[in-house]
Amino acid sequence: MKIAFIDSNDGIYEYASGSPRAVGGAERNQWLLARALVGAGWSATVGVRGEMKPGERKIIDGVEYVGIGHGQVLLAWHKFLTAERPNWLFWACAYHLWGTLVEIAKLGGIRTIFHAAFDSDVEPRKALTLRPRWWPLYAWGLSRTDKIFVQHEGQLSRLPPQLRSKAYLLPKVCILAGADGDTGPVKPHAERERYVAWGCSAN
Repeated sequence: MKIAFIDSNDGIYEYASGSPRAVGGAERNQWLLARALVGAGWSATVGVRGEMKPGERKIIDGVEYVGIGHGQVLLAWHKFLTAERPNWLFWACAYHLWGTLVEIAKLGGIRTIFHAAFDSDVEPRKALTLRPRWWPLYAWGLSRTDKIFVQHEGQLSRLPPQLRSKAYLLPKVCILAGADGDTGPVKPHAERERYVAWGCSAN
């Protein structure tokens, strides 16, 4: 079985290559998921837009990364999927062109999986931060995709009722082991010291 991921912002590849620029929970999750699937006997390919030259190929931890170029995005997606011919296409996070990508995949006989990364992803009218008026195209993609993965029961309950029959719980992939492979004891939140997580952007 072969699965493909499209690395729209190069985050999956940056995690795989050990880049200090690697950021994003959804990107890290897809990187870990691709590696886990390869470990289970699947073939996994990731289309990379910016960090690799068109046609360039690299294998990292058993996952194949393929440069798909900076050209017109719909054409790049079509060429990638036509060349790789995966059984499944995996996508995480709400995106205004998801409906179009689902149709491109269907033209090639490729089944699609959408993974909700944020709680708002399961509410089409609220999901998009980029081009929010395009929500009907995103909603179309959700209606046409083969499988929808949600992270918890709350997301499942907020998903439109007509989509729940194809929805499955898939919590985020995570690695608890340290560098030496020892997981060590994991404290419940109630037993941990109080702290604040604070992030800022350089932009």
